[in-house]
Amino acid sequence: MSDVNPEIDLMILESLEFDYKSAGDIANELRLQEDLVIQILTDLIDNQEIAIDRKGTLYRMPQMDDDLEFEDE
Repeated sequence: MSDVNPEIDLMILESLEFDYKSAGDIANELRLQEDLVIQILTDLIDNQEIAIDRKGTLYRMPQMDDDLEFEDE
């Protein structure tokens, strides 16, 4: 988690959806500065290795592959 505040990290993670959302939209939704949101998401992706898809300043939770098959035990 970031050095800023672990609760903010969790709030940002919970705001992500399966469709891309801009850092600006996340910042507005959570009433945070956009630069802080980008800094935290970058830290979560690069340093904490949290699975978040990123396209520039657009972020989303990765979608599960619907074609996954599980073997019966």
